[in-house]
Amino acid sequence: MADTRRVVTEKTKSAQSQWDISVLDIVANNNPRHPLSQELQDQGWVLFNTGEGRSVWDLATSPDPEKRAEYVKLIDDFDPEIRSMAVTLITQGQLQPIEVRESGSGTFAVVFGARRVLARLYNWCATGQPAIPKLRAVLFKGNDTEAFHRSIVENIRKAPTPIEEAHAWKRMLNNGETKAQIAENFGVSLSTIDNRLKLLKLPEKDQQAVHTGTKSVA
Repeated sequence: MADTRRVVTEKTKSAQSQWDISVLDIVANNNPRHPLSQELQDQGWVLFNTGEGRSVWDLATSPDPEKRAEYVKLIDDFDPEIRSMAVTLITQGQLQPIEVRESGSGTFAVVFGARRVLARLYNWCATGQPAIPKLRAVLFKGNDTEAFHRSIVENIRKAPTPIEEAHAWKRMLNNGETKAQIAENFGVSLSTIDNRLKLLKLPEKDQQAVHTGTKSVA
C-alpha cells in the first residue's frame, strides 16, 4: 500500500455544508477526553504522539503493513467498541459527521468524533480500502474556548469522570476563563470546581483509582 499520509485533503461540499476529508489529514484531537479504552490507556497508548505514550495514530497511518496490522489487533483485543463502530461504518455508513477545525496547510483537529476516526482507520488498516480513507465532517470556525466547550458537550459517549472534569476545567483556566465562568457554563458550584482541581494534586495512582471508579471522590 502506498504511503498516503501526506495526501492533500479533497473537500466535497454537500447540501448540508458537510465535507469529505481524508482521515490521514487529521493531526490533532481538541477533545480533552481520552478517546481510547481504559485497557489501552493502562498499556500506555495515546492517540497522537505527544511524548507521553505510544501513539496508535502512528501505527494506524504507518506505511508499514505490520504496524497497521498491530493497530487492528490492538483494537480487536482491547477496544471492541471501536471495532463495533467500524462494522457500523461498513454496514450502515457514517450516521453522523465528525466536527473538525482547520489547523492550516490542509490539516484538521477533531473537535468531536475521534472514536469514529479510529473506527475508519480500523477498516482501512484491515482491508486497505479505499486508497484514501475519508469521513464526512462539519467545519467548526469558533475560537479556542468555543471549540473546547463544544468538544465537551458533544462527546456524550459517557459522562466525564471527576478526573476528566478536573483536567478539562484546569485547561479552561489556563486558557483564561475564570472559575465563575466555568461554574455558570457547567451548572456547578465554585466549591465543586475547587474540589475537582484538588484531585489533580493526588498521587497518580490515586487519580487513576478515582478515574476508574475504584476509589470515590470523598
